Amino acid sequence: MKNTITGIFALAFIFGLSACSTAEESTTLDKNAVGAEELQKQPAAIKHISAAEFDKVKSETKAIVIDVRTPGEVAEGYIDGADLFIDVNGNSFQSEIAKLDKSANYIVYCRSGGRSMNASNYMVEQGFTNVHNLDGGIMSWNGKVVK
Repeated sequence: MKNTITGIFALAFIFGLSACSTAEESTTLDKNAVGAEELQKQPAAIKHISAAEFDKVKSETKAIVIDVRTPGEVAEGYIDGADLFIDVNGNSFQSEIAKLDKSANYIVYCRSGGRSMNASNYMVEQGFTNVHNLDGGIMSWNGKVVK
């Protein structure tokens, strides 16, 4: 019985070692396993920006700023320069996002960064390629707020 258990652990250990690879090896294997066309179909990563980077990213990329908070929150004030107001928890969120140009640049924000992260993830899943999430949301914002 003891030899059987020892043998099982040894096999599990060996299998575990053979299954592990470094991130570089994994990337190389992935690139070899799928063609360039398949790599292009993989979703883009969300870019996280700080409030300090906001203006630079907005101007350099000509980003469209989306506030994904509730209408009540927006009424309390929004970041100067916000272009669209699409409540991530609203009934029309998905249909409003579907109307947008997937190749344009976007900065998404909410109150603290959680809902905008969800909205950003959804956008990337839908094929948007240039999505920036404002870390900390409007709570991290030190710039002008329109009321």
